[in-house]
Amino acid sequence: IHNAIADDQAAARFTRRQLKKRTDWQVWKEAEFKQLTSYNTQDMFGAPIRRPPKSTVLPFVWTYLFKDGIKPKARGTCNGGKRYGKAVTLAYTYASCVEQPGSRMFWSLSALHGMIVLGADAGNAFAEAPPPKDPFFMQVDTQFREWWTECLGKPPIPADYVNPILKNLQGHPEGPRLWDIHIRGIVCDKMGFTHTTHKPCLYFKHTDAGLILILRQVDNFIIAAKDLSVCQSIC
Repeated sequence: IHNAIADDQAAARFTRRQLKKRTDWQVWKEAEFKQLTSYNTQDMFGAPIRRPPKSTVLPFVWTYLFKDGIKPKARGTCNGGKRYGKAVTLAYTYASCVEQPGSRMFWSLSALHGMIVLGADAGNAFAEAPPPKDPFFMQVDTQFREWWTECLGKPPIPADYVNPILKNLQGHPEGPRLWDIHIRGIVCDKMGFTHTTHKPCLYFKHTDAGLILILRQVDNFIIAAKDLSVCQSIC
């Protein structure tokens, strides 16, 4: 019965209007604050300003669901679609993704060498990358206004103000590319891994502890090594 309830909740998505009628509304509101506070810790937001002329202003998109079937989660991203923002893109927008041959190669090598495999997920990953070259702003919605005054204790934001975005916010057309460049720089340049010639999401490194493999699908990772402590240190 518990599993059935968890599966049902995991699939359920809500609107803010629906949630405000629930007895646990305060929990969901705290989840909104948690998301915005996390962004703020990553230096995502500048101080709200009056909207600059001819600026790109995108709306927030909020998704509400039960994470892992039980934990209320509010996720705020931007809507970079043509209908709203007309965001300027100055480069390609895609991120490298895992293809089936690369996945098969990873698991085959892991099994062949008797490796331990550890999974990992980067939280708010896109926000770790630098912003697009063309600056953009976010509309100051109700969620942000309440967080600004109730959580940060700052004065109300005027109606005609917008929020400067200083990092890479998921939902912008260039978001995947900027994260892709950022994480490849960490894995290859800083950690010394090499991606295979034909599978850019499959990385390897030979060390005194033996062969180490990383398979990446955007911001999700699988690490394989002979020893669990090596996997954990890479993570």
